[in-house]
Amino acid sequence: MNELHEFSTISEFYRQYPNVARNEDSLRWKIRHRDQNGLSKKKAVVKRQGRWYIHASRFADWMLNGADDEQPAAKT
Repeated sequence: MNELHEFSTISEFYRQYPNVARNEDSLRWKIRHRDQNGLSKKKAVVKRQGRWYIHASRFADWMLNGADDEQPAAKT
């Protein structure tokens, strides 16, 4: 199955979904910390020819469910 339509540059993605982050720089911060926050594990971001692309449905899955190996937050 061709999933190319799912990929957007950071700027395109933020323009289409402005509620995913406070601003575009905040979205870039999430991508910089992709290994720590689980975006890499979900394969929600990919870098090709020096440019970052976001896979929309994988990013949404990450936002809703987090990384597969994350522990649930402790209840207070």
